[in-house]
Amino acid sequence: MDTMEVEEFSSAQGPTSPSVGNFRLSSEIIMQILRFLGPKDILSMRKTCRMMHTVTKDRVVWLEALKRICEQYGIFKPTFPMEGMSLLELEHASTGPTRFLNGVKKHEPETWVRPYLTRMPQLRESRSSHDSSYSNAVHLVPGGRFLFTSGRNDICLFDLGYSMNVPVKPFPIATLKDFGELEAVAPTTNGKELLIATIKRPPPGAPASVILYIHQIKPNRQSKDLKFWCKGQMEMNGLQAHSFIGDVHLTSTHTIFRCNQEFILWNWGGNTGCRWPTSNVFLRANYMPFYAFKDTLLACGRHEGICIYDLPTATPLAIRDQARPVQLYDLQSLTNEPKAWFPSPDWEAHTIKHCASSVWCKNSPHDPHVCLLYQNDETSHLRLYSIKPLKGPETFLPHSLPAPGGHTFYGDDHEFSVNQILPTLFRCEDELVICMSTDQLGLMMSILPVPSKATLEEITPTTVALVPAGSLREDIERSQFAFCPRSGRAVYLGSSGASDDVQVVDYLLPPEEPFLEFSHP
Repeated sequence: MDTMEVEEFSSAQGPTSPSVGNFRLSSEIIMQILRFLGPKDILSMRKTCRMMHTVTKDRVVWLEALKRICEQYGIFKPTFPMEGMSLLELEHASTGPTRFLNGVKKHEPETWVRPYLTRMPQLRESRSSHDSSYSNAVHLVPGGRFLFTSGRNDICLFDLGYSMNVPVKPFPIATLKDFGELEAVAPTTNGKELLIATIKRPPPGAPASVILYIHQIKPNRQSKDLKFWCKGQMEMNGLQAHSFIGDVHLTSTHTIFRCNQEFILWNWGGNTGCRWPTSNVFLRANYMPFYAFKDTLLACGRHEGICIYDLPTATPLAIRDQARPVQLYDLQSLTNEPKAWFPSPDWEAHTIKHCASSVWCKNSPHDPHVCLLYQNDETSHLRLYSIKPLKGPETFLPHSLPAPGGHTFYGDDHEFSVNQILPTLFRCEDELVICMSTDQLGLMMSILPVPSKATLEEITPTTVALVPAGSLREDIERSQFAFCPRSGRAVYLGSSGASDDVQVVDYLLPPEEPFLEFSHP
């Protein structure tokens, strides 16, 4: 068989007319091909010949690569001032997720990954304030640049910079006062702005009412009076502050939450919604973790079994006075029973926690995944699932079902037990990343393989310590630490217990010449 040799183009030919056998490919064609490759493949192409080296040094190639990485991994695009970034910065940002994971894997299991920089910025609510902002919860927007803090009925949005060589801005770029506590953050449909859901509970002695607010903000807008804009609010009159149970699932168009013994689906933009009772047969009366995606809802039931619901179609709200906010009972009540139920691993009572693929990855071509963590006094049993859609008009089966992707244990052979787990399950190429706090008040990170098929076999994760024991606040909640493997950044409330003890930890070096592909973080 004849072979085709790649001819090095001469200076007379120029970079626009390399030859491949009897064919000539322009650099424009090569650049179009590179638009479909990931950063790792682009760097591999760079090593093949001088022509490829020249083409892969074009700024447009890496600008497109960073945009694809943001889409694939659910990174908030305004994290990066792309048009103003240098070629070096674009390459650094595009390869960040891979370089971070490759660096972590060089550590021995359960050893401490030493950060390059740890900062405790004195985050203040305003320039006139001498006291730091009170923080009881933190939320790091995917990409690692924008940080929400919540406490004392106020929410602040801070700019930490898109890499560690960009200083943290000590004052919030926007503040939202008197709208309750932060519950969830999501991107808008165009991916250029942020949505937040807050819950405001009545003060002691006030008339019983719980209010859900949806606000929107464009954080990279160059304006001194950057503000949150209210997109909708729902009043739940007659409910006590403790009546609101469960997490808030927020997307670019709607929110889902549980109020007492009902699930609530509300599309604030389309003025539609519905509610349906939780099943008395399967679901518990107290706190119940749940996860919603596309057209399916997974909820924890009795004996820690998992109920599978189809999401019903939202209907127009009942006729109401347009001058008043939406009321909970404006939403039509429907009948919607679970279509499947999966028991816990051993049919015994546990404490169950979960993490799942983020709403930020809505444009990802990959199936979403869910990790369920079953805990008892001695061990934590983690089970991984891939959510697979079911095809066909069969009405008795749910729209989607979880397929087992393996399991692992924490506690038997580990020197720690899991305390809290972040609700977000991150994906970087063919690996999944979870972050958890331990009973020793440290942060651990585990890397799991993406399931290639349904399996019940045990998997061996790569587990390392991001933050050493004793660093976190006692009795830390999952809303009091945050992590973004795409940027190699973690944020947590420190062990001092002070309201201003917010730690920002970076594990990726800023870009420097010469750029080393996939070097140690």
